[in-house]
Amino acid sequence: MRPCWAWHWCFSGPIWLWLWPVWAMRPQIDGSLHPDGPPSSANSTGCDKTLFFAAVGPEFRDTMRKNALHLHATGVVDIFFAHYRQDLANWQKESWYQETVKYSVSYKEMKADFVLKELVKQETFRLRGYCWYWIADDNVDFTSLDVKRYLALAAETGASLVQPAVEFDSHGIPSHQIVTAYSADVELPDHSISRSLYRYSDFVEVMSPLFREDALIAAWKLYLPGLGSDFGMDFLWCRFVAAQLRARVDRVCAIIDAEHMYKLPHLESYNFEDGLAVQEVLLNEFAEYTQRSMETSGQLRDDLEQLCRTAKDTQLVRVRVKPYLAQASWKMWKALFRCKQYNLEAVCHIDGTLINGVFWRVLAAGLVLCIPLLLWYVLQQLRSALQVVRRPETFKRPLRAPYRHQISDAS
Repeated sequence: MRPCWAWHWCFSGPIWLWLWPVWAMRPQIDGSLHPDGPPSSANSTGCDKTLFFAAVGPEFRDTMRKNALHLHATGVVDIFFAHYRQDLANWQKESWYQETVKYSVSYKEMKADFVLKELVKQETFRLRGYCWYWIADDNVDFTSLDVKRYLALAAETGASLVQPAVEFDSHGIPSHQIVTAYSADVELPDHSISRSLYRYSDFVEVMSPLFREDALIAAWKLYLPGLGSDFGMDFLWCRFVAAQLRARVDRVCAIIDAEHMYKLPHLESYNFEDGLAVQEVLLNEFAEYTQRSMETSGQLRDDLEQLCRTAKDTQLVRVRVKPYLAQASWKMWKALFRCKQYNLEAVCHIDGTLINGVFWRVLAAGLVLCIPLLLWYVLQQLRSALQVVRRPETFKRPLRAPYRHQISDAS
């Protein structure tokens, strides 16, 4: 009797040989869909590049020009611009655009829908094989960021979703404090002092996340296309991605403190109230995945602890990230003043919460300090009143001197 494997080969082998030409002639999606050239060769060269994606408009063209030149110079980043104002032709007239931007599309769409169509579903280009997919708003300045070091630290974290820390001074404005660069000293077990390279978190802001491919696909399962906004996704995607990828929830997201970006005021690019409405829908729909580092107002929970890797030690240590009030400085107040110049609720709402919190805390502190003085004053008044009741004769008005002299003369 013949072996089973021989019988299987005799009958199934010719079928595969007949189907081979059909498979080889299957339709392919290639760079011919793109007017500026073929897709990236990252698939053929291995995972050695990052794809930077941004939905861009005319308001921040100069910022994006500087970003593109800075990122392209590293040689490890491919750039993809999606033009929501359908003004690709105007951008392509610039020489820097031809030199730096590898992919581009131009049609009217929201940023989150662009990501869904172009990066997740990849309807226009084949973009598989990148190490990271970097999705950024166009009002972020990366020119002070060491890109290679940032990507190396991101890889070192082992996280699937990463972002650079946010810095603010005369150039930028504040963001959520949890993503603000952690500048406090970190005490190591041997009592020496070091600085944070990166922290693990359960919040990475939607402004500039860096995704592994599987994390990107998982995160966009949160997106509700009919709502047309990515507001609120960043409050959910760390814990959601951890659940989808069956990863450790305390290692899936990280913030790189050693490398900074700057957030610039975004002028009338979206309706903030509509965004908050979308966020409310998402948080209700996926409530079990909500981050636990911040209160609903955006303020940090008291004495939030995060795992941190420092420049001196490869071991992780715990650091406590304190609320804004504990780290308030002239730089923050200066940024707050600049923020208020634009009168943008979308930019200033975090700082409005800060100023309200500071006001009520200062008022409460003043009351606490004044209570002993008020008690002392009340006690003094009670004591005086008791003295009046006990010895009323001491408060009789004495006779004036001339009358006393007259009485003594008459006698």
